[in-house]
Amino acid sequence: MSIRSSCFCRPLAIFAFRPAIFFLINSSVLCIFIFDFKNFKINVYRPENLGKDTNINIGFRNLQQSNEISVDKDNIFTRYNVSGADDLGITYVNFGSNQIENLDYFLNEKYMSAELIKKYKLWRSDVETYRIEYIENTRLYNAQQNVISELYNRLPLDGCSTDWSTFEDSKLFEAQANYQAQLKGYESFYVDSDGNFDKSALDASVDANDYYQIKDVILPSIQIEIDNRELPTDDDKIDYIDSYKTDWKLYGLDELQVKLDTYINTKNVCESGGYNIPYSPDSGHTEDYHNQMYNKYLDAINQLNPNFIGSCQEAYNKRKQEIDNATALLNQYDEVRKQCTKNVEKETWVNHNSEVFLTDENNSAEGIYFTSEDLECLSHLYIDTDYTNQYMFLTSSDDSVSAIDEQLKLLSAAQDELDKNGISFLWVNTEFSDGGVNSSSTSGDISFSLMPFSIAFLTILIVFTIVLLAYFFSTNLST
Repeated sequence: MSIRSSCFCRPLAIFAFRPAIFFLINSSVLCIFIFDFKNFKINVYRPENLGKDTNINIGFRNLQQSNEISVDKDNIFTRYNVSGADDLGITYVNFGSNQIENLDYFLNEKYMSAELIKKYKLWRSDVETYRIEYIENTRLYNAQQNVISELYNRLPLDGCSTDWSTFEDSKLFEAQANYQAQLKGYESFYVDSDGNFDKSALDASVDANDYYQIKDVILPSIQIEIDNRELPTDDDKIDYIDSYKTDWKLYGLDELQVKLDTYINTKNVCESGGYNIPYSPDSGHTEDYHNQMYNKYLDAINQLNPNFIGSCQEAYNKRKQEIDNATALLNQYDEVRKQCTKNVEKETWVNHNSEVFLTDENNSAEGIYFTSEDLECLSHLYIDTDYTNQYMFLTSSDDSVSAIDEQLKLLSAAQDELDKNGISFLWVNTEFSDGGVNSSSTSGDISFSLMPFSIAFLTILIVFTIVLLAYFFSTNLST
């Protein structure tokens, strides 16, 4: 920046220890000097080009003593209704609610009594304590729901009922290689201390059913299809393995009920048609067909008999018992969750912490609690708004258990935002050592402090500045 100007002053006066020299330079040159002591440079600026206007003016001798921040009460929010993308909420980590609160701004005796402040802080501490227990039991609850769902909806793997004859050769061999790889994966995962396949460990795992379906049904059926394609005629083709159809451990309660209904219908049809007794010449049916239907009848009777080992009814009763046991455990987890929720609801919250001193009225044998007057006071301090974070969402691989982690992230983000933006600053009133100066700003976060300079430091700074100015003007004033 090029500035040309001139002024007159006595050369010796430049070296005089007179603060008035600054006023002379400012009024004559109409610019501001910034001294770069690190790089030994003097930067010259026009006033309109220097810095950013904040509406806060601080003079050379104005040293700040205090500032006062006023709050825009019309824009205070104390409760958020929290949501993420695709209706993600925080109910799993927030006692079944999507609402959070922060009354920090009102926690002073201007808005509530000292006792209510103590109780509110104690309640808030209890909320975070019980939140940990609530989340732990919600995780167990959701996992148990998945267990129960599987007991209801279990089905054999799709590969068991696949018609492999519709596959091209390349796709058939690709499917075979894929299932072989899965089989080896199980066998390399379940190993003993020597690294050998541990069949007993596999049998005790949740992967046992899938492993044996691949090993005993799917891979043999694929191999049958491969071999069938080498046969000269279709008459010699072998059927796929269909043992899975009556391997009842592969079915959940819902599908077992469907199977039982089918057997009941078969039994009724056979009885109405006279196929419930062995064949006789006067039965009115051909012997082969009668025997075929009679065998179906006997099979239906056995499958409907709960005492027949391996029957469908036996499997149904066993699955029903498994579901009842799983549901009982589910209810235990839910009871803990309900109790946690009750413990933090203001209407039912009670704290028996004897270390917290309150009046006798609220520190009775029943514990510390919110009175109806307390609840009425708090109700007037709630100002609601919505908080939505589109960066929080679930993926297709998430279930109700993994969703807890994403809800925790959403809760944390909402809490931070409510803590930070719950209060809007409106203006700042600042006082200085040589008199009061009022200035206003709409900034939300204004915090500064000017510590008084020592006399020695100011003296050194001014002397060094005068020397630099003397050098500058001795070489440039003539221009």
